[in-house]
Amino acid sequence: MEELLTTLQAQLATITALTEIIRRERGAIAENELTLLQRCQQEKAEYQLRLRRLEEKRELSADGKSLRELAAVPGAPTEQLLTLRQKMQFALRELKIENETNALYLKHELAYIDCFRPLINTQRTGGYTQTGKVSTRQNLACTIVSALA
Repeated sequence: MEELLTTLQAQLATITALTEIIRRERGAIAENELTLLQRCQQEKAEYQLRLRRLEEKRELSADGKSLRELAAVPGAPTEQLLTLRQKMQFALRELKIENETNALYLKHELAYIDCFRPLINTQRTGGYTQTGKVSTRQNLACTIVSALA
């Protein structure tokens, strides 16, 4: 049981560290810092692998039982198990929210870039008229979106 508690605590610490990396990643996205973004991606991959290994270890230690079932076993550290279970659920929820937020930021950034891609394409003539107006309806839609963003 002691090994299980140690594994759960390591999982919680890993999830917390992963959440912090994802927060740094959001800053890198906002500031367009490519090197920091790449470093965050590498760190995330390392922590995800670590989390996968810890989960395998937890499953072996728990004999396929849930934490709630293990807490009900006589002589088990019920309070510790349930507390760790609750903290893990909260940490996982927070991790999911942070990850979804970053995905939205990335989608926004990519949509913004995609709007301007036709305008900066040097092989294509046009885009703007001589008076400075946008020459195509598609470009106009992107310009309106970018002005509102």
